[in-house]
Amino acid sequence: MDQQRALEIILSPHNVFLTGAPGSGKSYLLKLAIENFHKMNKIVAITASTGIAASQIEGLTLHSWSNISEYTRNKTFYDFEADHEIVKRYREVDVLIIDEISMIDSELFEKINNMAKFLRKSSLPFGGIKLVLVGDFFQLPPINKSAGNTNSYLFESTLWAELNLKICYLNTQYRQQGGNELTNILLKIRNSKMDNKSLNCLKNRLINSNDSSIIKLYSHNYDVDNENLIQNNLLKTKTNKYKPYTWGIKKYVNNILENNGFNNNLEFKIGSKVIFTINRPQLSYVNGTRGQIIDFKRHLPLVKISDNKIILVDYQEFSMQINNIKVAKVNCLPLKLAWAITIHKSQGMSLDSAEIDLTRSFSPGMGYVALSRVRSLEGIYLKGYNKMSFLIDHRIREIDRSWLNSSKMI
Repeated sequence: MDQQRALEIILSPHNVFLTGAPGSGKSYLLKLAIENFHKMNKIVAITASTGIAASQIEGLTLHSWSNISEYTRNKTFYDFEADHEIVKRYREVDVLIIDEISMIDSELFEKINNMAKFLRKSSLPFGGIKLVLVGDFFQLPPINKSAGNTNSYLFESTLWAELNLKICYLNTQYRQQGGNELTNILLKIRNSKMDNKSLNCLKNRLINSNDSSIIKLYSHNYDVDNENLIQNNLLKTKTNKYKPYTWGIKKYVNNILENNGFNNNLEFKIGSKVIFTINRPQLSYVNGTRGQIIDFKRHLPLVKISDNKIILVDYQEFSMQINNIKVAKVNCLPLKLAWAITIHKSQGMSLDSAEIDLTRSFSPGMGYVALSRVRSLEGIYLKGYNKMSFLIDHRIREIDRSWLNSSKMI
C-alpha cells in the first residue's frame, strides 16, 4: 500500500493497524498522521510500548499515559474515577496511538480497554477511542513472554478481533541504504529462507568496531551492565557517586528498586554515556532519551542530549501506596549508563552503526530486530550469533500474509 492511501485510512474513523518491515516508513507516516489529526482539532494521545520508541515520536510510554503500572495494580476503577486528571485524560482523547505494538501484552491491553470503557461510560472497545496501532510483529514480543505461553501475541486476543482493524501494510523500504544486501537478508529472515549467501554476508561483518562511540546491542542485561562498567572505568575524568535515598517498608522499597532497574550505587563521570529511565517531558526527557554527561553542577550531572539541549538532572521520587497509604519511597537519579543497551531496549531505534552480539539470542525475532536497527550492512559489527538468532515464529508469518492480502483489498 502506498503512503498516501494509508494516510487516508489512518485519518478515517476506523481503528487502524499500520504495519510493514522495519524501515518501510511507518514512523514517518505516523508523524504525518499526527500533524493531520492536530489540524482536524483531534486530541491525540501519542504512546509507545518502550521509552525509546516513545521518544522517537515525542510521546509517552503506554504505561505512563494509561496510568496502569506496577504501583496501581491494587486500585479499582472507582479509585481512578476519583482522580479528575485521569478521568479527563480518558474522556477527552479522540485518538490513541500505540507504537511498537508487538511489545504490548494482552493483559495490559485488556486493562486499558476496560478502564476506558468504565471512565467513558461506553461499551465500545476502548470506550470508543479511535486506535492507531503501529508495529511489526516480526519484531520482539512482550518481554515477559514465557517460553511455555503460546497465546501471548496480541493479535491472538479476542479484543484484537473486536477492534475490526483496517490494515495498512507498507511495502517500500527506506531505512537500509547503500545497496540492498541488508534488505535482502532481512526479507529472508522474515520468510524463514535464510541461505548460505546471506549467512556469508553476515560472516563478513564478524569484526570488532574498535570505536567506543558505537552503541553495543546485547540480548542480556548482564552483558549490557558489564560493558557499561568497562567503558565507564576507562574514563579518567571527574567522578561523582550517587545512591538512592529510601524510606519505608524494606520489601516495598526493594520492589521499587527492582521494578525500575535502579542500582544501589551509581558512578558517573564527565564523558559517561547515559540513558534516562523515566518520563519527565516537562523536563525535556523521557524514558529512553540518550545523552552524555558533560559536567557536574552542585554535584548533579549536566547531560547533553541529541538536540544539543543540556539538562541538569536532579533526584526524582518514586513511591508505592497500598490502600491510599504510602508504604515506601525512593529518591534517585533517573539515569543509567548507556554505551550498551539490550536488543529489547533498542526496538524503535534507527542507527548508522551498531556492534551486535547475538551469541546468546533466546527469542524469535531477536536477530531480526537487532540487524534492522542499522541503516546499512556496512554499519553492522557482528560479534557472533547462535541457532536462535535468525528464527521467526511461524504464527507471525501466517498472520502477516493475511494482513498483506487484506491491505491489498482496501
